[in-house]
Amino acid sequence: MKIIFSRKGFDSSFGGSPSPILEDGTIVSLPIPAHGCEKTYQIRYGDLRPQGLDLGKLVDDLAVQTQGVKVRGQDLAHFDPDVCENAFDKRDPGWRGLFGQCLAAQGHLRNQRVGIGDMFLFFGLFRRVNLVNGEYIYLRSSKPIHLIWGWMQIGDIVDIAEEQALNHVKYSWATYHPHYHFQELPANNTLYIANESLSIEGLGAKKIQGFGVFNNYREVLQLTDPDYDKTSYWRLPGWMYQENKPCPLSYNEKSDWRLENGYARLKSYPRGQEFVCHISQFPEYSHWLLENIFS
Repeated sequence: MKIIFSRKGFDSSFGGSPSPILEDGTIVSLPIPAHGCEKTYQIRYGDLRPQGLDLGKLVDDLAVQTQGVKVRGQDLAHFDPDVCENAFDKRDPGWRGLFGQCLAAQGHLRNQRVGIGDMFLFFGLFRRVNLVNGEYIYLRSSKPIHLIWGWMQIGDIVDIAEEQALNHVKYSWATYHPHYHFQELPANNTLYIANESLSIEGLGAKKIQGFGVFNNYREVLQLTDPDYDKTSYWRLPGWMYQENKPCPLSYNEKSDWRLENGYARLKSYPRGQEFVCHISQFPEYSHWLLENIFS
């Protein structure tokens, strides 16, 4: 089994600002703006209501200038990954969580042999906000952090370019997804479909959905090391560290990696989207997932 730490949502490059952690601890990932699919794609930030929150308002209040253009709640949202069941009310029957990838990032997933049964842990840049006089504002005393906000275990993989060549769509309910609406379709445009329920060693009779979001902040979901100011310094469970071996996350084999005070400390590669860990080499991984991440 492989776990993929997958960077998704607003950050300094896409959207211009962190996603919010609300005063009650609720976490909401803001999708990046949609580009390159404007002719046929229709989902706007204001159409999305994860946990009953108006994403259009959150974007209007929090988004900053990005390359001279302010992202607004009326803009198209690249709603991907879509793993929050209550975020969108216009899905067709049979819907499951799904996630699209293409270009170099998809090439990396292919090269790492990511496949059915492997799990994405989606993380992004977050910062605490307060609601003041009806407007969401960032809390001045808070700092941005990398935080795990959702998950998806792969149940199927679809080659969208191949589908178009054959003029056949395997999951008709998935065609609302932005990766079906690119004006210029990338050759390796790929869609990952979630398992209906998790399949993990040690799960037993316990039932956990194969995709979803974490509703509230918990320290175990925070990747950024609280002892450092920079978001790219991570604190991971100590069992991931092996003496005289590099960090097991792809793109991070040459990164600063050490064991300190029971934690594996990492200066993570700053620009990668998909960090793949061949987790089955660590027998502790299932306990970590079931007793910490999915507790």
